[in-house]
Amino acid sequence: MNATAARLLVHVADAPAIERVLTDERSLVLGRDPSADVVVPHASVSRRHARLLRDADGAWSIQDLASKNGVRLDGQRVVDAPLAGHAWFAIGDVFCEFVALDAAGAARLAERARERRHSSAAFSQQLSLAHGIEALLDHTLQGMVALAECRRGFILVGDARGGMRLRAWHALDPDELARPAFSGSRSAVERVLREQRPVYLSDQRDQAWLRAQASVVAQGIRALASLPLLHHGRLLGVAYVDTDEAAKLFTALDAELLDAFAERAAAALALARIEDDIARIETRAAGDAPLFPAAYP
Repeated sequence: MNATAARLLVHVADAPAIERVLTDERSLVLGRDPSADVVVPHASVSRRHARLLRDADGAWSIQDLASKNGVRLDGQRVVDAPLAGHAWFAIGDVFCEFVALDAAGAARLAERARERRHSSAAFSQQLSLAHGIEALLDHTLQGMVALAECRRGFILVGDARGGMRLRAWHALDPDELARPAFSGSRSAVERVLREQRPVYLSDQRDQAWLRAQASVVAQGIRALASLPLLHHGRLLGVAYVDTDEAAKLFTALDAELLDAFAERAAAALALARIEDDIARIETRAAGDAPLFPAAYP
């Protein structure tokens, strides 16, 4: 394989992996500084921590830019080292995955990203065509599971008393949610309720958290995501998806698609609730005496 391109995955704990497909780049700085080519938001990473370089022959290398916590390649600290094939290196406490690609491989990744964005647009269009809250929640969940490339999921929606009730589910028994075996997944949902921000966890990157949840291990969950359904700062519900697929890794593209879809779903849910309230008011009013006669003499 004539590998002149590459795929870089930066595995920041408790966040979607940062993904870059490198095709034309010759030099790429990784660091905490906002001006870095790849911004890595982690305390162990220096402002300008390391540089990826590609020479005239297409060969890649990693250089330490006099960082505080260094660069490690295959567990050994390095200052300047070649990268070939499939390699793992660490900048500070953040692990990075480097995969050499040929032009066809890079093109396939780009096409796959385009296909996923097209699917996201199609699922968003379905939200606008849904009639009623139940149909909307069903479309929302099907879209979430498909876009996340997960196996199962559910949606909780807030009730009049301020609690969260199960309103939609896919490929699971609703009774499972109350069992001890689901407590680890409930912990992820509770984080979303508490922090009102998405949670993305993948076994490759977040083993400490996932393996601390015995129920997650028992169910064979390898990756999970939970997102708030927020509309103008108001929490309307929570969506949850997971999978037992060992290779699943949530990336920044996953987060981009799912966050945007959740935002559209929350707006649609808010509108559907208003329409539902109006319908109930009209139903009650139908039994009342008219304020004015239907016609005047």
